[in-house]
Amino acid sequence: MISLMDDIAAERAAVVKSLTTVGPSAPTACGGWTALDLAAHLVSEERLGGALTFCGRSLAARGVLAVRPEAVETVMRRDRRRGFEALVDRLLRL
Repeated sequence: MISLMDDIAAERAAVVKSLTTVGPSAPTACGGWTALDLAAHLVSEERLGGALTFCGRSLAARGVLAVRPEAVETVMRRDRRRGFEALVDRLLRL
């Protein structure tokens, strides 16, 4: 029987494979973000608090601003400095 954690691990592995295939400067479907920006966003979301992030997304989907965009950008900027390979490695270990 496949668990939720198995599903999450498989999804992360697929994202990491896609990111490493296209490289850090590849464009994404997320506005003007590159693959590096997307990797930094995913890592920073987890660093900001897993379940807390889920709650924040749920509120945002309802039009409630739970976290200031500047706060998210600050964490993403810090994570981007770690470099693409470090971010991709971190995604595999989350």
